[in-house]
Amino acid sequence: MKRIIVVIILLANSTFAQYRFSDLQYLDIEASYLSGKFGFSTASQFQLINSICTDSIDCYRYDEPTTLIGYWSPKANVKVELHYTEAPSDDPRFIAVHNGEIILEESGSILHFKGATLYIEGSANSFFDKKRKFQFIDNKYQEVNQPFYHIGLRGKLNYPIQIYKTDKFREKVAFLPKDYDIEVLIGQTGGEYDGLEKVLIKTEFGLIGWFNFKEVAWEEPLIDGLFYHGD
Repeated sequence: MKRIIVVIILLANSTFAQYRFSDLQYLDIEASYLSGKFGFSTASQFQLINSICTDSIDCYRYDEPTTLIGYWSPKANVKVELHYTEAPSDDPRFIAVHNGEIILEESGSILHFKGATLYIEGSANSFFDKKRKFQFIDNKYQEVNQPFYHIGLRGKLNYPIQIYKTDKFREKVAFLPKDYDIEVLIGQTGGEYDGLEKVLIKTEFGLIGWFNFKEVAWEEPLIDGLFYHGD
């Protein structure tokens, strides 16, 4: 019985492990089938709407139906619309509009709204839960670049690999056989679609080494759970 309870707790933690800022209130986004969520401060200059936005003349006209989350006014006579959509094929993303122009359109299913700063997370069109930060500068949201993205997935290798001392994949650190336990610590993205290309791996023993994920991205998952969430 104790073992069953422990398993239930672990499953619950894995399901509701998304980060939440203590100063924000969170709600489910209207008409979201993929558990879209929005966090905001009730003390901020934000007008919450959370309603389907299709034909309203007061709503930005987008290619697909969206949920209008609400309006933010950073200063007098300036209004930013925040939208969420999962169209056309379960592709959750957030859209910010200013003066009728899109100033942000990024994949994700959870938005933490702090006015001039946005935090977006989710595994949409990605191999992992991608956490990003955006700042409102010159009437646009610009991403704050990170040297790497945190991945933090553990599992058994589905095939043997080698890990290397550098991200140029030179000087072998170790050969790891199939079914060996690893942790994928961080990843580096690149290319036209900002896809996952390099990952830093920690072995069960505690060795660290780089792996060329780009070579195997579309094969069987490196470990269960590290697969592409998208079309």
